[in-house]
Amino acid sequence: MSINSKGENMAFGDNGKRKKTFFEKLTMFVVLVMLFVTLAGIFATAIGVLSRF
Repeated sequence: MSINSKGENMAFGDNGKRKKTFFEKLTMFVVLVMLFVTLAGIFATAIGVLSRF
């Protein structure tokens, strides 16, 4: 990510502000769900190990 003169985050090829497409929203949602599931799995494993003692 580069930052333009106005201090906004700009990905390469972006033309300023524009509405996010459905596909972009879906991709963000999937990424967030995967991140949440990964973190939940790590915590579940840690709690499972600790509860054995």
